[in-house]
Amino acid sequence: MAIVLADELIELRRELLDMAGLTERQLADSITALRGKDIEAALEVRRQDEQVNEFEVAVEARCLRILALGSPIGADLRNVLASLRVSNNLERIGDLAKGVSKKTVYLVKQGVYEVPDMINTMAEESAALLSRAVQCLATEQPYSLERARQADARVDDCERMVFRWVEETAPQSPEMTAVAVDFYSIARRLERIADLSVNIIEEVNFLVEGRIVRHGIEVQPGEVPTSR
Repeated sequence: MAIVLADELIELRRELLDMAGLTERQLADSITALRGKDIEAALEVRRQDEQVNEFEVAVEARCLRILALGSPIGADLRNVLASLRVSNNLERIGDLAKGVSKKTVYLVKQGVYEVPDMINTMAEESAALLSRAVQCLATEQPYSLERARQADARVDDCERMVFRWVEETAPQSPEMTAVAVDFYSIARRLERIADLSVNIIEEVNFLVEGRIVRHGIEVQPGEVPTSR
């Protein structure tokens, strides 16, 4: 069965950008639900995750269709490979945002709580990094990996501060132990979201420039790294 490669790539891009936009909104809504102590909003985020999963399946199916029937090469092949990996990262971010909302429901049911400042900072930094990744994807413009990793490092620093806060807070009472553990679980998810956002930026750079930059290893177009 013949396909028109250009048309398939356009549809792939549309599906991937729709998925990215939904995932970005899902994270923003999960943060809003946490800050607003809003169970209904948190449950809506969990419903959004089903749509994100559907997008991932659609993107993967189209990528396989293009590979099987379109014989893409060069930039077109990079597009397909990057799209597969980006959609996987987006789906994982969606799962983590859903996890934040799940913990929000637990916290609301436990009683009144205040979001620690470090959690708020982590949420802002992680959401900003994901927004940057989505913007790069939409414009197909590379972004400084050094700056992205600096932002990721700030989120890591906050996660460590939350851990120390948990160590100080948890022994105060059984109730505070439960609350502190839930907040640390949220912090872990936000830290992972930042990591995955950097992964997406790396994939956009690969798409545009052909460079593979991952795990501290950089491979230029056409190179094959030697095994150790």
